[in-house]
Formats: sequence, C-alpha cells, structure tokens
Amino acid sequence: MASKLLSKSKYLAGLRCPLLLWAYIHKPSSFPEVSQTTQHRFDEGNLVGRFAKRLFPRGIDIPVDNFMGNIRQTEKLLNIRKPLFEAGILCGRLYSRADILNPAENNTWDIYEVKSSTGTKETHFHDVAFQKRVYQQSGINIGRCFLIYIDTNYVKYGEVDPMDLFAIEDISSAVEDASIGMEDRIRNMLSIMDSQNSPDGIIGDYCLSPYTCDLKPVCWESLPENPIFELNGNQAKNFLLYEQGIRTINDIPSKISLTRTQAIQKECITTGKFHIDKGEICSFLEKLEYPRYYLEIKTINPAIPIYDGTRPYQHVPFQFSLQIAEQPNALPVHHSFLANSTSDPRLQFAEKLSQLLEPHGSVIVCDYQFKARVLQDLSLAFPRYQKWSEGIIARLIDLLSPFDDFHYYHPSQKDVVSLEKVLPAITSLDYETNSIASESLAGTNFMDLSKENIPVDEVASIRNNLLTRCNQETRAMVEIVKKLTELCIVE
Repeated sequence: MASKLLSKSKYLAGLRCPLLLWAYIHKPSSFPEVSQTTQHRFDEGNLVGRFAKRLFPRGIDIPVDNFMGNIRQTEKLLNIRKPLFEAGILCGRLYSRADILNPAENNTWDIYEVKSSTGTKETHFHDVAFQKRVYQQSGINIGRCFLIYIDTNYVKYGEVDPMDLFAIEDISSAVEDASIGMEDRIRNMLSIMDSQNSPDGIIGDYCLSPYTCDLKPVCWESLPENPIFELNGNQAKNFLLYEQGIRTINDIPSKISLTRTQAIQKECITTGKFHIDKGEICSFLEKLEYPRYYLEIKTINPAIPIYDGTRPYQHVPFQFSLQIAEQPNALPVHHSFLANSTSDPRLQFAEKLSQLLEPHGSVIVCDYQFKARVLQDLSLAFPRYQKWSEGIIARLIDLLSPFDDFHYYHPSQKDVVSLEKVLPAITSLDYETNSIASESLAGTNFMDLSKENIPVDEVASIRNNLLTRCNQETRAMVEIVKKLTELCIVE
C-alpha cells in the first residue's frame, strides 16, 4: 500500500526529477544497495533525531514499525495535546510523518522538522510544506513551522545539552512560499506514479545537487567517453555546453574559450598523451627538504560531539601514517598510530606525532587546508602543542598541488585531483590493489570499533585494515614523488 502513496520523500524526489519519482514506484531495483558510509550517515541522522526529542520532555514517541498502527495511534493521541514524535497521517493518497508535532495556542499544532545539517536549505522548506499540506488536509490546523538543526558553535563539556546543541529557526514564511503551486505538483506526481511509462530522464544540474542522485549511473550510462561533464572547472558551464549539444570534451569547438587547465585537458584527451611542465615540477621538487615526512591523517567528525572540548562535525584525528626519508636514496622508515576507540585520541595523537616530526624538513600531505585545520584544532585544544603545530603547518607541502595546477596531467585523471586518480596516472601502481580508503570510510570503520558486542577477531581485522590502508596512502605518496623526480631529470 505504502508504495502507492505520495510521501514527503517521494514528493521531494518528484520535485527533483520525474524519473526519480517513477523509479521509486516501478523500478526500485535501479537503486544501489545502501553503502556502509551511507548507513552510517542514516544512523547519525537517527541519533540527532533522538537528541532533538529531548527538547520536548513531555513528548510521546509513536512506534513506526507498524504502518497503520502508527496512523491509528496518532489519531488517538491528538486529543491528548502533548508533543508527538513520528505522528503519521494518511489523507487519501498522501502520507506524512512529522518528526515533532507540538501543540500550540488556539487548538493549533506546530511542526518541528529535525535535520542533521548546520543550517536551512531550500529542500527543507519543501519538505515541511508537504507535511503541513497533508496535516491541514486531514483537518489538523497547523500554526507555525520550525527547523531544528545543529549549531556548530556548540562545544561539548560533560553530557550533551540539546538546548545548546541545536538551533531552532522559524521557517513559516519560507514554507508558505514553498507551498505555492503544490496542488498542481501533487496532481502531476500522482499521475507519474500511476503511469506504466517511464518519463524521460533529462540530464541537468539536479543530477548533482543538492547531492548526487542515486539514479545518476543509470541516466548517465549512455554518455560517450570523456563526457563534457568531466571538463575541469565550473560544472554550471559544462551543463550549458551540454545544452548546446556538446557531448564530449573532444567536441568543444575552437571558438569556445577555455581556461589553461581546460585547454591542457582537451589536448591530452585528443592526443592520448600526458602533459608535463618540467620547469614547474622541478620547482615543486626543490621545495621538498630533507628529511621528508610523508604524512596521512585520518579523522572522525560526528554530528554529536563525543569528546569534551569538541564541536559538532569537528574533525578529530585518530590515526596517522608517517614515512620518513632522511636523505636522498634512503628507504623511508614507516611509523604509524591508531588510537583505541574508547577515549579521546587527540592528546595521544599529538604526543606520538610530535615525537616523530623533527623541527626541520618538509611535511608532505594531500589536502593542505584540511591537514592544517586538524593541526590547528589540536593546538587550540592543547596549548602546549601550539608552537609545534604552527611549525608543522608552516612546513606543510601539498603533494597534489602540481596536479591541481595541471603541471602534470594524464587523461585518466579525468577532472579529479585525488590520490586515487593521481597514483595510477603517474605510476604503474594500481589504485584498487593498494586499497586506499576514503576519509569517510576510514572514519566509519573506526566508529564501528566503539559498537558493543563486536567479536574480538573482527575488531582485530578492522584495526589491521585501517593500519594497512593508511600505510598504503603514504607509500603511494612516496612513489608519486619518486616518479615526479624521474620525470624531472629525464632529458
């Protein structure tokens, strides 16, 4: 039954793309399985929701495991006039369940929508507008609408205080604006849901915004090799070129003005050769002083702070891998650190890293801005490491900068500047065999270690994988510098 109903999630899908809404009904198998990272994000959202409920201590939690049971219980509890959590309403073919329905004056109810975001977004207004429409059509008078979201200024000390953790914003006016034309939109969406014919999937910027659509692999699979969307630079410009009938980077007419990096990319894709600016590469290498420290840091950034002195979504380092090359032609010596999952890892992280990093030599990283921010946060938390941290930040050199500036470019890099793309593009090493983990996946794995009832052998396996992957990243960095050096000295 629920598949034939228009819920708020389907309504938002319909606003984004008719094909996306249709696929939810007729082709659910088109959607990928939920990844570990995505599931972690869902779990965090549920945790945020549970904390938000503490803002309404008299609230009643309505079970959601039974669809019709939730709706029937909601109908009974509306007469009690207490805050209701997950109050489900079915009105014709429209269905909605508010995070928090709070009794207000003059026999009205206020809607409180909880988000794990750090501010309001346009999609939030449409989300709440649909909820308000369903409630009011069922005879429930809605007064004001609010959004509860994370306040990143909050700093945890002791137990998390929901009153300080969250910001509450009245979005009633924005919800009214989002409600304009809703009747026609709902009618059209119900028609799409009932149709056996798939609507055309038209590629547009909504495929990527506000996040990458789950159907993108399906809708974009017919694009030719080197599609225009892989052109380096502003994606909005790429969509304009696509609308002009330009499907690939090779097809870009000469009359179209390109940036330096775009021109290099087009030339390399057309010829199949890589580009190297030897002078710039040599200048970059000259900045690398010995001893050379190849450093990778892994972090977690939970929405609800875990450790005292941390903010929501603050990146807390829990692991590093460090390759130290004392002099030319010397084999790098590897050092690593991986915290336990039960206590704040920052102090031990700083202690271990400070013992290994001498006050001279280049510290080579990927993503300078991110690493500098992590180190700066460490110095704020532990002032005795401030001078040390400032000294390290001053010596940071971003390994990816020559690739970001296209001083080296290989067609296989596409428009992505990352270790994942650069390693196989410049060396004979394959990314997959190195199993380099993304920042989010490493953090998710580390957070898994804190879960109860994980078998000892599984804990050991997770820790071993984290150590191996992080080590492989710094080894990859060493190999990239080695290859750049070879390219620089070749006549």
